[in-house]
Amino acid sequence: MYYHLKDGGSWTWDTDGGRKSQSGCSLIDTHIRLYADGDDRMYNSTDGYYVVGTTHKDLYEKPLCNTRYGYSESASDEF
Repeated sequence: MYYHLKDGGSWTWDTDGGRKSQSGCSLIDTHIRLYADGDDRMYNSTDGYYVVGTTHKDLYEKPLCNTRYGYSESASDEF
């Protein structure tokens, strides 16, 4: 939920709760979080404008449901 960013300037923290579908014992949720500095984008002369993103799947995210997280590549493919 937190990312420490620096690209030529000073370090900055960004938080992102992300977006995902509903949780439950029989559900697999695909989750994405996007990070950037104060104007919601990063920039350097090599890459131009960009944001940093992470993805993963939340499997059965409820108490007592054998919750697991992972499958970042397949979550990325869905987005």
